[in-house]
Amino acid sequence: MGRSSSAVALLGTSGSERHVIGVAPCYAGFIGLADARQVEWIKPPGGAPDVAQLLATAKSLAGAPVDVVAIDMPMSTKMIGGYRIADRKLSSAFGAMQASTHTPSVDRPGCHGKRMTTEFTQAGFHLATVKNRAMPSLVEVYPLAGLVRLMSVSKRSAYKTAKTSRYWPDLSLPQGMSRLVDNWRGIEAALRLEIGNLGFELPESAPSLD
Repeated sequence: MGRSSSAVALLGTSGSERHVIGVAPCYAGFIGLADARQVEWIKPPGGAPDVAQLLATAKSLAGAPVDVVAIDMPMSTKMIGGYRIADRKLSSAFGAMQASTHTPSVDRPGCHGKRMTTEFTQAGFHLATVKNRAMPSLVEVYPLAGLVRLMSVSKRSAYKTAKTSRYWPDLSLPQGMSRLVDNWRGIEAALRLEIGNLGFELPESAPSLD
């Protein structure tokens, strides 16, 4: 997992309003926002996160320290060796909507997850649990379930480019990609109602898989 990267988004709040301050498809791209570097969306570089640098970039962009860090990854104060109670309950509630969780294991999130938790803890963040919600907080989230609720759909929207042929096996690849872009627009519309402009533009037509 250390060779890959993840998208990073920074949100600001003002009363009940939320807005996007910065977003990038990888750690390096987000850090580059502090120097006004152009974000590479087509083939973003991989690499492990530098937690201290990510937090410093977020503070620079927002003009204030980060209060909450939300991570789409299993996190716990104890060793994770398999399905947890939360995973079972979430999969039970969202399985019919094709939004079940992946099965955690010793290897996933493994060392990567432990390192992330440790570095954020060293930076002063507290992993949010039922018994501890001290600020600043580190929170485990599962965006796919949240998106199902946000869009009020009975089945999660297909959104992964690499799975286009599996989503619509009876369509040609260009037709499937066109439908995928339509789904992206639906997701964008739902998010825009909550957080305004996302900070990037969707493609006008289906992207190439070359």
